[in-house]
Amino acid sequence: MVNFKRLAPMVVVAVLGTTVFVASPAQAYPLCNAEKIVTASDNPSKKAYVPATSSGDTSCTLYEGLPYNMGVQTLQYSLNDCYAMNLVPDGYFGPKTKAALQEVQRRIGVDDDGWYGPYTRDRLRFSPVDWTDICRKYNGPGGY
Repeated sequence: MVNFKRLAPMVVVAVLGTTVFVASPAQAYPLCNAEKIVTASDNPSKKAYVPATSSGDTSCTLYEGLPYNMGVQTLQYSLNDCYAMNLVPDGYFGPKTKAALQEVQRRIGVDDDGWYGPYTRDRLRFSPVDWTDICRKYNGPGGY
């Protein structure tokens, strides 16, 4: 028979001695390394460019320190076109891209952590496919 009074202190030590790591929501998604043309959420007859994975998943993430990446470049174009951020769209997620994203995150009412993920995606406006059109919204899977 198990003596639970003897096991209780060991269980408490085991639980308290365990380190728990909590990732931000954006960190739980795959890396955006491409772009995808999507149907705009605010007008189904319009299209926009959004960062995506190479398989087309738009529930993905971008963050500072990434090497050249088409997903980053797509984000930079949207930050420039839709929010007048004046970034060089070079595809590198450096300190200027992070600062611009944080500024836009504050404007659109999401956590200004400098990470691009589904929650930022769902509030952001993206560069339109038709250059004569206005910036468009896209609410994909996994966000708001």
